[in-house]
Amino acid sequence: MVSEDDELEVYAKETIRDDGTKWIVCGTDVRDALTKWKQEKARPRTDLAFYDIIDMTPGSNSDFVRLLPNNASEQCAKREKEEPDEQRFPGLEGDKVDGAKDYIINFIKVSLVPKDAQSWDMPKTAKWQNLILVLPFLRSLLERKFREYVDKSYMKTRTDNTTKFIWDYMNLLVESFERDNDLADYNLSELGYREIFLTPLIRSLFRGMHLVKSVCSLRNLEKNDEENRSSGRKIDIIWSMKPTDLEFSISEVSGPPNQHNHTHFFNDKLKIAKMLKVIFNRIVRKYGGVGMNLGLLKLYGLHVYCNEIIVYEMSIPFRGLYVFCEVLRSKLPTNGVEVGLMLRSVPALLKFKKLLEKSLTDLKDYIQDACTHTPDDDGNAGLFITRTDLTPTTNRTRSGK
Repeated sequence: MVSEDDELEVYAKETIRDDGTKWIVCGTDVRDALTKWKQEKARPRTDLAFYDIIDMTPGSNSDFVRLLPNNASEQCAKREKEEPDEQRFPGLEGDKVDGAKDYIINFIKVSLVPKDAQSWDMPKTAKWQNLILVLPFLRSLLERKFREYVDKSYMKTRTDNTTKFIWDYMNLLVESFERDNDLADYNLSELGYREIFLTPLIRSLFRGMHLVKSVCSLRNLEKNDEENRSSGRKIDIIWSMKPTDLEFSISEVSGPPNQHNHTHFFNDKLKIAKMLKVIFNRIVRKYGGVGMNLGLLKLYGLHVYCNEIIVYEMSIPFRGLYVFCEVLRSKLPTNGVEVGLMLRSVPALLKFKKLLEKSLTDLKDYIQDACTHTPDDDGNAGLFITRTDLTPTTNRTRSGK
């Protein structure tokens, strides 16, 4: 029986057959350079270039990318990273933008201890000089103030899906504060983090997607905590297009927000890249075309590590070459002191939603274009080739071939 890890490996090796077009970047033929790089010696599978994926993310460990001339690398990564603008809230216009920002700012102000705090009705035993007694009192008081603010603002946020999402975001944070701030608990499991916070947050963010006649469905939520510890198991979250159930975006959660595990992060990043390539190939195989619209299509993967969200983008500028880059990054609050991060994470999450909506529109255009053209003479099977097992030149010489 083939494991899911082995199945992903098999499909990730498949590459759309190139049409002989050279990809010349600053005088470098990237396609030819990649072929020679593979033939020089056996390459590790931890380098995405092994799978014909050009890894242009910050801190990329790709030996192939490092060997490219600097100007060629910069040109390959010419897609500028999306910076979440805290002044802008995608989905809102005019006065609603300022209203949403003020709403978040007032929520943040709740966490600030006012100058007259010493006049608060504290227990007589809680002297301001005794932090051991004061801090629990302040935490309890702030929890009540956060809850009061969120509850009182519920009705005024029912006007549109964006403000509903902001309220849901705040409410999820307050619920965590009321559970002794479990998002900041070192012992919180990845399963717990996903189920009590991330999944409800994502569901709220994509509320109303049926308005574009495509519903984002979240699957694979039945994974247990043992599966979560392995980066080689099922994808955490999958978005698929109705009614075809065609997958077009994924998300991986690399542990809870307060546990650093770079190996888990790195392996999940590789898995996201390979899965996006596999999804691209599935789309091409299903609709049997590699027309012009394929070059315009971009797929996205959401990566959550510690308290940070990272959005990756994959595109196919030329047949047979997949470019993987980072386009968006922001931090999520995990406690009352960090609620100010909402001013950056809310626009970032809304931007991610817009990217997926654009991806979905372009995917529909590609499908329509592919369905109106005659498939290649070789059929769908002829559209793919496996290049990952190219025999290094040195080995061919030794074997006398």
